[in-house]
Amino acid sequence: MNYQNCRNDVKILHAVWQGYLCRRCQRWEWRKEMAVHFILGGSGRGKSYYLNHIVAARAQEEKDKTFIMLVPEQATMQVQREIVQISSNRGIMNIEVQSFVRLAYRIFGETGTASLPVLDDMGKTMILHKVLLAKEKELPYFGKNVHKKGYVAQIKSFLSEMMQYGIEEEGLDDMIRAAGSKAALKKKLEDMKTAYSGFRDYLKDHYITSEEVLTVLSGVVPQSKLLKNCVICLDGFTGFTPVQYRLIRELMKVCSDMYLTVIMDEKQSVFRTGEKHELFYLSRKTTVHFMKMIEENGLAEPEIIRVGEDTGKTRFRKSAELDHLEKQLFRFPVKPYKTGERSERAGGQPESGDIAAGHSTAAGPQSQAGTCDIAASESTIADPQSQAGTCDIAAGESTIADPQSQAGTCDIAAGESTIADPQSQAGTRDVSIHVLAQPQQEIAFVAECVKKLRRQGYRYRDIGVVAGDMEIYGTLAKDVFAQAGIPCFIDQKKSILANPFVSMLDALFDMMQYDFRYDTVMRYLRGKYSPLTREETDLLDNYLLASGIRGSRRWSQEWEAAGVFRIREESKAAKLNESINDIRSRVWTAFEEINGSIRTEKHTVEKYAAALVQFMEQEDFYHKLEADVEKFRAEGDSESAKEYEQIYGIVLDVLDRLVELLGTEETGLKEFRELLDTGFSEARVGMIPPGVDQIVVGDLTRTRLNHIKHLFFLGATDANIPSATGGGGVLSSSERSFLAQEDFTLAPTDREKIYTEQFYLYLTLTKPEEHLYLCLCESGNDGKEQKPAYLIDRMQKLYPELTVCVEERRKDAVHILGQDTGLGYLIQGLRNRFFQDKKWQQIFSYYKEKHEEALQKILEAAFYQPAQAALTKAAADMLYQDMLRGSASRFELYASCAYRYFLQYGLCLKEREERAVAFYDIGNIIHESLELYTKDMIKNHRKWQDISEEERQEKAEEYFTEVTDQYKNGLLQDTFRSRHMMQTMKRVLNRTIKTISNQMGDGEFETIGSELRFEQVHGPLVLRGSVDRIDRLSTEDTDYISIVDYKTGEKEISLSDFYYGLQMQLVIYLQAAVDEATGRRRSLKKEIVPAGIFYFHPKDPMLDGYTTEENREAEIMKSFRMKGLINEADEVLHAVDHRLRPESGSGLAAGVHSGVVPISTKKDGDIAKVSKKYLATEDEFDLLMQYTRDTLEGMSEDIMGGGIGIRPYRKEDDSTSCDYCPYHAVCRFDPRLGQEYRNLKELTDDEVYTNLRSRYPEKE
Repeated sequence: MNYQNCRNDVKILHAVWQGYLCRRCQRWEWRKEMAVHFILGGSGRGKSYYLNHIVAARAQEEKDKTFIMLVPEQATMQVQREIVQISSNRGIMNIEVQSFVRLAYRIFGETGTASLPVLDDMGKTMILHKVLLAKEKELPYFGKNVHKKGYVAQIKSFLSEMMQYGIEEEGLDDMIRAAGSKAALKKKLEDMKTAYSGFRDYLKDHYITSEEVLTVLSGVVPQSKLLKNCVICLDGFTGFTPVQYRLIRELMKVCSDMYLTVIMDEKQSVFRTGEKHELFYLSRKTTVHFMKMIEENGLAEPEIIRVGEDTGKTRFRKSAELDHLEKQLFRFPVKPYKTGERSERAGGQPESGDIAAGHSTAAGPQSQAGTCDIAASESTIADPQSQAGTCDIAAGESTIADPQSQAGTCDIAAGESTIADPQSQAGTRDVSIHVLAQPQQEIAFVAECVKKLRRQGYRYRDIGVVAGDMEIYGTLAKDVFAQAGIPCFIDQKKSILANPFVSMLDALFDMMQYDFRYDTVMRYLRGKYSPLTREETDLLDNYLLASGIRGSRRWSQEWEAAGVFRIREESKAAKLNESINDIRSRVWTAFEEINGSIRTEKHTVEKYAAALVQFMEQEDFYHKLEADVEKFRAEGDSESAKEYEQIYGIVLDVLDRLVELLGTEETGLKEFRELLDTGFSEARVGMIPPGVDQIVVGDLTRTRLNHIKHLFFLGATDANIPSATGGGGVLSSSERSFLAQEDFTLAPTDREKIYTEQFYLYLTLTKPEEHLYLCLCESGNDGKEQKPAYLIDRMQKLYPELTVCVEERRKDAVHILGQDTGLGYLIQGLRNRFFQDKKWQQIFSYYKEKHEEALQKILEAAFYQPAQAALTKAAADMLYQDMLRGSASRFELYASCAYRYFLQYGLCLKEREERAVAFYDIGNIIHESLELYTKDMIKNHRKWQDISEEERQEKAEEYFTEVTDQYKNGLLQDTFRSRHMMQTMKRVLNRTIKTISNQMGDGEFETIGSELRFEQVHGPLVLRGSVDRIDRLSTEDTDYISIVDYKTGEKEISLSDFYYGLQMQLVIYLQAAVDEATGRRRSLKKEIVPAGIFYFHPKDPMLDGYTTEENREAEIMKSFRMKGLINEADEVLHAVDHRLRPESGSGLAAGVHSGVVPISTKKDGDIAKVSKKYLATEDEFDLLMQYTRDTLEGMSEDIMGGGIGIRPYRKEDDSTSCDYCPYHAVCRFDPRLGQEYRNLKELTDDEVYTNLRSRYPEKE
C-alpha cells in the first residue's frame, strides 16, 4: 500500500494486519486513493477472519467513514455477530452488514427513491401463470403444458434467469435466429418471448421484479451520500451475476476502498481465467471480471493479499492430514500424504501473471512474514443466484478393507469404541471412511459417534453433518437423532403443501371442481380437521361407496341408506337412515355457501379469496391450528409447533398476494385453483434454528457451517456424487450447451454445474478442524446397489494408508450400544439365536437389571406364538343355529381355510360394497342373459341349432337389455366406461350363443334345463345351488346327463384339487342333476348315467392377425371347446361330436379333432394321449360323487364341532389360500411366527382314482 508519510520508518505489525502504526507520529496511516484489494487464500486459510479484523480496526480509527459488508443473505446475522465480537467496544456504529437486496432498500430510503413495489417469486409465478393462461392459444409449445403442476415454475425460473443475465426481448430475438433449424428450441424461445412480453406488459408501471431491484440501485448509487467514500467489502461469494457486476461497477466509482475475498491457492494467477474444469475456475473468473471493471473505471492496480501460508495459524493448525486435504484435493498431480509431513501446495511455482504483470503480491510486513497471524475459521457462502453446483468426474472404485484390518475393540462395559478415535485408522488420524448397509445405518452411525464425542467434551455445535441427498438423509436424521436425544437443526426449506391444513384446502377445491365426486369428498373428510368423527366418516364412506352418489345436487336431498345396505328390520333401517342424513346435513351445511357462491360461472379473484377466508373462519381452522401448536409444545416438538404457528398466516399472505396482484381479474374455479396452487407451491415455512447448541444437518450448497471440529459427510456414493442435474428446466441440457456455444450467457450448463459441484465438495470437506468422516452405504432405501463415489477413490489416492471400515462387521462396544443403548443388538440376537455371544449376554444382563419391564415385552414379542383359533360346539350351535346352509363354493372355501369360512359366513365379515362394475359383474350379466335365452328356448321346445342367426341376435339383445336395465339399479348406465363395457359384453354374449348353437348342432345332446335349483341334505348341512345348464342324450334304456357350468375365467378341472375339497362344484352339480333326472324319469325305468361335467368359458377370443378367413371360425370354435370330464363310452363320444363317429363299424373315427371337447384320436382310432385326462368311466363318476357326499358330511361335522383352525393350504407351485384373501389383517397368519401351511401334494389323476378305490372297495 502507499504509505507516503511512513515510507522511511520501521513499520510495526499491529494486532490486525492492514493498518500500520508509524513510530514517528504514532498514527494509523491508510491509503487515500480508491483501490481494490483481493484477499486470496484457500478454504480455511483466514480470509474472512482477516477482513473482519481489517474492518473492525479501520472502523474504530476512522469513525467518520462508513464500512459496508456485503455478504449473502443467509450470512448477514453471523457476520454481524463476528464483527461485534472482535470490535474493541463491542459496537459497530459505522459498520453495516448488508446483502445486495437489503443494501438496495437502505439506499432507496436514504435517497428517497420512489421504487415500484417489488414482485417476489410468489407474485412473479402468479402473474406469469395468469399471463400464460391468457395467451395459451398463442403458445404452441408452452400452452399444452401450462396446466401441468410445476411447469409454470420452470418457465418462471427461465424468466428469472433471463433477467439475472440481462437478456431482454432483443436478446431473445438473437437466440431465435441462432436456433435456426432446431425446431423445438426455436418454439420454446418464441413462446418465451411471447410470455416475457406479456409479463412485462402486465408489470409495466406497477411492479418491478426482485432481479430488477439491483438495476434500479445501480442508477441511484451516485446520489447516495452513504455510499460516497465508503469502504465496500464483499465476502462469502463464489461468483456474481451480470446484474450484480453492474452494481459493483457503479460502487467502484464512489467508494474509497473495496475488499473482495477470493478462494484460491496462493500460487495461482488472478489474471487468467483458466479452464472450466479447474478447481478455482469460478474464483479466477471473478477476479478477471473485477480486473476488467477496474480498468474500465480507470482505477489503480489492485492489491493482492495472500493469507494462510502458515498452517499453524489457520483452521488446520491441529491436523496435518486436513491441511494436506485442503492443499491437494482435486489438484493434479496427486501428491500422497506421508504421515507426519505438512503438505506443500500442488502445482509447484506461482503461475505467470502476478509479478510479470507488475502487480503487488503482498502488502507491507504481511509480504515479509508471508502469512497472517490468525487462527482461521473460514466460511464461504454460495450465492444462490450465481451458482448451481454439481460435479462430474469419472467415478473410481474404492477398495473396501477387511474388518480384520481395523485395530482393536473394547469391552462392552467400557462403552467406548476405537472406531471414532483417530488412532483407529491405519496411517490416518483425522480422515476416515465408513461403509454401512443403508442410509438409516449411516445416520445411526453418526448418532453413535456423536454420543462418544459428547463424552469427550465436544459440544453439539462443534459437529456438522452434510448429506449428498437431503430428501433422504434429512428425514432420517430428524427421526434417528430425536430417538437418540440429539438436538439438531435440519437446514432444509420446508414447503407448506404437505401441511394438513393446506391439504384440506386443496381437497376443498377438488370437491367443488369435480362436483362432490366420492374420492374428493372423502379426501377432505379424512383430513386432520374434519368436522366428522372417525366413526361418522367411516359410515359415510361406506354409504357413498355402496350407493354411488355423485354430484352436489344429491347432497341436498334425503338419502335412503337401509335399502343400499339391504337392512330389512324396520327399527334398524330407521336408525341408519336418521344417522346418515344427520351426517349428510352437517357436511352439506358446511359446504353449501362456498359451493353455491363460487363453483359455477366466473368470478373475480377477490371474490374467490373472500369466499375461502369466510369458509376458513366458519370452520374455525385458526383455533384448531392453535390447539395443535400447544399440543406440539407440550410434547417438545418445537419444529412442528413453529410450522403450525405460521401456516394460517402464510395461507392468508398467499390470498392477500393474489388479491393484490390479480384481485379484479375474472377467472373460473379451475383457473383460480391453479393460481392458488402456484402460490402455495412457492410459499415456505421459515424454520429458524430453535437452539444454540445443536447439530446442523445440511447439503453441499445451502448450508453454512462455521467453527466445525468434526464433520460427517453422508451419502458418498455414485447415486449422489455427481448429483443429478435436473435436466435443465424448460431448456434441455443439449439446448443450453448449444446456446453457450453460440456465446449466449445463461446459467451454468449441466457440464459447468458438474465442475462447480467439485468446488463445493472442496469447500465442504475442508470445513472441519479435527476430523472428517466420509460415510457411504452399500444400497439405497430402494434396495438398489450403490457404489462408492469417485471421491472415495480420490481420498484413497491422497491417503494411501487410509482403509475403509465396514461398520456392519464391527463388534466394538459403542457400535453395539449405538444410539439405542444396545436395543437393536439385543433384538438381533434374539432373532438370530446367538445367545452364546458374550457381548449379547452383557446387554441382556443390563436390560434384565435396569429395564426388566421393557425386556419382558421384547421377550414376549421374540417368542410370540399365535393362539390357536377355536370355537366351542355350543358357540358353533348358536352361530350356525343347528343347520348349515350354503352353496358348493362356500364349502370349497371351508376346505381352503376354515378360519376364513368362519369370518366370512360365521361372523359375516365382508368387504365394503362398491357401486362399480367389477369383473364378476361381467360374468353375472352374461350368465343371467344366457339363462333367460335358454329358458325361453326350452319353454318353446326348440333346440339351439334350430334358431336362425338373426333371431339369435334379436333374442340376445332383448334379454341382455332386460338384465342390464335392472342390474344393481342401473349401475351400467352410470358412466361412459360402463356403457362401453356393455358393448363388449353384448359381443361376448352373441359369440357365446353362436358357439353353443354350433356345438349342439355338432352332436345329439339337447338342453333340458337351465339354472336348475336344487337342495341336498348332508347331515346338518343343507347344500343349495343352481346348475347353469343340463344336457341330455336319451337312448332306449339310458339317459346320459351332462352338466355345463359357465365360467368367465379360464378354469380347468383338477382332480387333485377335487380330492382336497377345493373343487367339488361340478361333481355336486352332477349329483343334483342325476338325482333330479332319476326322480323325474323313474316311471320310465331308464338308467341315469353321467355323461360329463364341463366348464364353458364365455369370452371374446383374440386371434392372430395372420389367421386366414377360412380358418378363423375353426380357430374360434377350438378356443371355445368345453373342458372337464366326459364319459369314455363310444356312444357318449359319438353323441357329443359327430366327428368322432366312424363312417362304419364301432369305435372312434381315426385322426380327428373334436370341435366341442378337447378329444382327439390317433390314426388308428385310439384316443390321443393328451386327451385321456378328459375321460372317465361310469364307475369313476360314481366314485367322485360318493367321495363328494362323504366329504361334505365330514365338513359339516367339523364346522358344527367348532373347527375354525388357521391352517391355509400351500400347493407345490407355492400358490396358497392366502394369496387373494381379504382377511389377512384379521388372522395375521405368518409362517415366521411358527404357523404352518397345510402342504398339499399335487396328485395325478391315477393317484386320485387309486385313493378313491382304496376308500370304496365295494365300487370295484
